Amino acid sequence: MSLRGSDERLAELKRTDNWTNWRWILWEYGCLVAVIGGSVTVAEWVAAAGLEWWWNVPVFAVAILLIGAIQHRLAGLGHEASHEILFRNRLMNDLVGDLLCLFPLFASVHTYRLFHAAHHRFTNDPERDPDLVVLGRSKQVERFPMDRRRFVVTQLLRWLTNPWSMVRYQMDYFYINTLGKGGNPLLRGLEGSDVDDPRPRLGTVLGILGVVGYGVVLGVMNRVGLGEWLLAALGVGLVVAGVGMAWVPERWLFRSPFEQAYGPRVGGFLRVAYYLVVLTGMASARGVTGGRVVWYGLWLWLVPLGTSFAYCMLLRDLFQHTNADAGRLTNSRVFRPGRLLRWAVFVYGQDIHLTHHLYPGVPHYRLRELHEWLRQEDPRYAAAVVECGGLFRGDGRRPAIVDVLGPRWAGPAAGAIAAARRGRPEVGSGLRSQTEVDRRALS
Repeated sequence: MSLRGSDERLAELKRTDNWTNWRWILWEYGCLVAVIGGSVTVAEWVAAAGLEWWWNVPVFAVAILLIGAIQHRLAGLGHEASHEILFRNRLMNDLVGDLLCLFPLFASVHTYRLFHAAHHRFTNDPERDPDLVVLGRSKQVERFPMDRRRFVVTQLLRWLTNPWSMVRYQMDYFYINTLGKGGNPLLRGLEGSDVDDPRPRLGTVLGILGVVGYGVVLGVMNRVGLGEWLLAALGVGLVVAGVGMAWVPERWLFRSPFEQAYGPRVGGFLRVAYYLVVLTGMASARGVTGGRVVWYGLWLWLVPLGTSFAYCMLLRDLFQHTNADAGRLTNSRVFRPGRLLRWAVFVYGQDIHLTHHLYPGVPHYRLRELHEWLRQEDPRYAAAVVECGGLFRGDGRRPAIVDVLGPRWAGPAAGAIAAARRGRPEVGSGLRSQTEVDRRALS
């Protein structure tokens, strides 16, 4: 978009630094320490008091909900890293994004960046947007538009009404962001690409087997009384991982058309090393917790990751693009939800989503300012942008979020997208040309 003074204004809004997002990262980890630490403290008190395990159920139930939402917030910061706007320094951006945001979620900046770049380039294209091609089935986008009652029953209550679809959504997420697969269109034409091979890469398989095997070794060491040798085991594990990553054939590794802050070998080693360090820390705490640390890891990290985290991600995905079309100004919306929904679902600028798609180089803490500026200065943006209110209630000027997912607010091409997802791709094939027209007209 060409606006008066836009170059200078956009340069100001895109400005990043190496310290602002540290405050958010530290806040999220402080919340994790408080929730997990508090839950473990209660559980240890229950064990010391000789009470039955079910005394922990209400505490752990609340913790699972909170931890999953905080995991989703970490993913939001990892999303910033994928756009290279978490920190100005490129190495710091990717390294912190990996170690503190996405490795804990079994993903990486390297793999997520490629998937997300394709989503930005081909937003709502039923044949090329990975959000539709890979995740569309488990997101059930072909069922939209839908009215309020049906949305509540089939989506908000999906864990009760169709839990298998939630499991499938998690499997699709794992396939894309952990294994780095999914038929990404940006990989087609890349020499040696395995974009159309659904099997995991051998390098990925070896890394997973290595981490699992290391965990088994630590368990055996604790059982036979060799707990004092855990740090030595970690040193050996890191050496083996480093040597293995240095010698593994190039064709076994993840490949990307994008230049990365560090290559796939370094990234693969960092990923394996992270999990080795985590497993060693858990093994070291085994004696203090009477062996319960494994159960804490399961209930206070893996269970939230597979339940409340997945639920927050699914809702955000549905709210942002479902029932919209592929136009540049109509493929998403801007949201003004309540505090709880913004904290758990619309994390770190995800509520200003249309604006983010227009200018992905603007960090989350300046997106609302950018939205207000565009609304005042660009009549095309002001006329096209859809602003939503709360989940079930608008405010007179803005519709409720559930309403924009219904028939009245269906984008001009939303029906074609749904039809294409139902197995008739020829119906949606014209969307690409229309999207290109929109982009040329608005460039």
